[in-house]
Formats: sequence, C-alpha cells, structure tokens
Amino acid sequence: MFAAHFFAQSAAANANQAGSPGARWQDPHSGGDLPVLAPDPEAARSRTNVLKIMPVQKQTRAGQRTRFKAFVAIGDSNGHICLGVKCSKEVATAIRGAIILAKLSVVPVRRGYWGNKIGKPHTVPCKVFGKCGSILVRLNPALRGTALCRPRSRRSCSR
Repeated sequence: MFAAHFFAQSAAANANQAGSPGARWQDPHSGGDLPVLAPDPEAARSRTNVLKIMPVQKQTRAGQRTRFKAFVAIGDSNGHICLGVKCSKEVATAIRGAIILAKLSVVPVRRGYWGNKIGKPHTVPCKVFGKCGSILVRLNPALRGTALCRPRSRRSCSR
C-alpha cells in the first residue's frame, strides 16, 4: 500500500513535468520510456537508521580483500518498515546502496489495540515471534503510552 501510494504520487509528479527536459529517460534494455521517480513528500517523515557497519574479508591469493557491509532500516513510524543490506569497498557506497535496497523492500506492519478499541491502532494485534538464525524476536501488545521495553541497541528497529 505504501509503495503503491509512493509510485502513484511519483507518476503524477512526472506527468506534470513531462515538458521539462530530463523528466523522462530511455532505458536501452526495456525498449520504452520509463518515468524518473520524483521525491516523495512522505519521505521527509521517514527516519533512516544505519544499524551496523561491519568489515568483511575474503582471502585471495594476493592477501585479504576487505569490504564493508552496511545494514539500514527505514521507517515512517506509521506501520511501514524497510530493511536493506549492501556490501561495498567503501562505507559511503555501502550505505547508499543499502538505503536504495531498503526503499525497494517495504514491509507493512499490521497494528491493533490493547484492551478496548478507542482511537487509532497503537500496538501489535497479538504476540508475534520471529526467528532468523540464532536470533529470536518477540513482540507483545502493550498499553497506549508504554515505552519500548528493549535494549538500547534494538530500539531503532522497534520504533
């Protein structure tokens, strides 16, 4: 839903700029015109967090080759989260690539109520468990106004 809204607004913005040079570009592999995505007004409300930057090494005949892996989370605090991972020779390139990959992988988060259904949904609808490798994540519904009960290192993803 978020991605469809983003692309609809971008297409409308490109239609308004159709007469301006550089508003459209030709992709040599597709055989047709593709619109250039305009900046989304909702993007200003989203927060980008670089979760971790870690060096990774590969052993070659000439020695070790070091690259940097960046983990990025983007969220709008309104039920959408994006996660991206990118590895590159330079840190800045890895972060930029992770941000692009994160924006392409929008995941909606379903919200619910704790107790009675007054106002807007404010928490997860039920207990949720997730596991990836050895990491286990558990989300429990909570009262409105309850702060995050997480270690400081995990709070950026939970928001």
